[in-house]
Amino acid sequence: MKRHKDYLKIIKQQVVTKFSNKFLLKLAPLLLVGAVLLFWMIQTTQPVKASEENDSERVRIIAMGDNLIHSSVYDAADAVDGTIDGQYDFKPFYRLIKPKIAEADVAFVNQETIVGGKELGLSSYPMFNSPEEVATALKDTGFDVINGATNHSLDKLDQGVINAIDNFQKVGLPLIGVNKTAADQDKVTIIEKNGLKIAFLAYTYGTNGMVANDNYRVNYLDQDLIKKQVEIAKKEADAVVVSAHWGTEDSTEVNDDQKTWAKFFADQGVDAVIGTHPHVIQPIEWVEGTEGHKTLVAYSIGNGLNGMQDVDNVLGGLLNFTIHKDGDSIVVDSVTMDPIMTHYQTVKTPKIDQEARDKNAPNAFSSDHHYEFLVYPLSRYTNQLAEKHFIHQEFDQTITKEILDVRFTQLFDQQFWPRNYRYFHRTDETNEKVRTLRDTQKQTLINEQQSGAN
Repeated sequence: MKRHKDYLKIIKQQVVTKFSNKFLLKLAPLLLVGAVLLFWMIQTTQPVKASEENDSERVRIIAMGDNLIHSSVYDAADAVDGTIDGQYDFKPFYRLIKPKIAEADVAFVNQETIVGGKELGLSSYPMFNSPEEVATALKDTGFDVINGATNHSLDKLDQGVINAIDNFQKVGLPLIGVNKTAADQDKVTIIEKNGLKIAFLAYTYGTNGMVANDNYRVNYLDQDLIKKQVEIAKKEADAVVVSAHWGTEDSTEVNDDQKTWAKFFADQGVDAVIGTHPHVIQPIEWVEGTEGHKTLVAYSIGNGLNGMQDVDNVLGGLLNFTIHKDGDSIVVDSVTMDPIMTHYQTVKTPKIDQEARDKNAPNAFSSDHHYEFLVYPLSRYTNQLAEKHFIHQEFDQTITKEILDVRFTQLFDQQFWPRNYRYFHRTDETNEKVRTLRDTQKQTLINEQQSGAN
């Protein structure tokens, strides 16, 4: 019986082999014809490549708000290696948002504090000066354009500005809105990506009453200067993006001055305005200019890394938008805000090498507390982390994921909400429950404070 099965197996193999050989002989010409047809199709569809190249003329911009380096922040950067010794490393603080920044073709950040470097003496509020390692960290994180026109630009007067420009140039980054020479003020920073040239301009409402020796040192919100620079930018670039340092600190409402300047920028044909300074997030809207030009205006994108001590101050956003060409016109679209959260919590005081610190960072003002800092995408933030936040622990300000969610979404029209964050896409009923929870918690805190006062 076994031999019979073996014979059947042999016969089956022979039949299959014979059939396969005949099939392959017939298939060979078909394969040859198919190859010729495929080659012909590739050659005749080459014009599609030109269309793809046109599609590639699209630049995605991501912008982060105020990079605000308090002494608590730079002391934490000093302690990254376990010892306070005047050597700073800010890179770990941005590690969770670094992948997001990498998605941008051009990434912008507002450097709120002047990076005059250790030689000028490090300082915190109200007259800031930050270590040069800030520039290294921003470069490592993936930022391409740095705003230097803020109300703190002249905290270390002219030399602070000059040092800051040099410190960013050393790492290959432009610091816009501040200038070493009068000729520099007439130059426009242009970033070319994916076949598009984008000009970046920057202006601040003021410098806290500080006055430079040279009037070209800082770009202020001045109509003549703006008209002049926008005109230059339009001749040399395809699109114009403005950084505007304006607004009322700690207010989520847009003031009349911001609205006036936004309309002025739209009248000049600016394509997008990135607002900074209030230290909290404010709404986004489209502003129409006199000739029908529509300008994207994000009035405030809040704080990035910072050591402020209020819930609204540690909640910020990454502004996302795309610039591309439609014929001869520039189009701004795909606008969203991705919420971010600066988390910091108290840690054990690290070892202090005072001799090394005095040598490496002479005359540096030091914080009384020691923290760990980390900027989170809000999608990765948890209630367990919130319970450890310094603001929650020391100031009894209630922080929960739900409260942060509502605070963020209440300020923006749904068209600007992030697409991939499922917790934003809830029913009105659920949102109302969260608002009620927040109001109840706030009232409980008020009652406790009043009870304690009595």
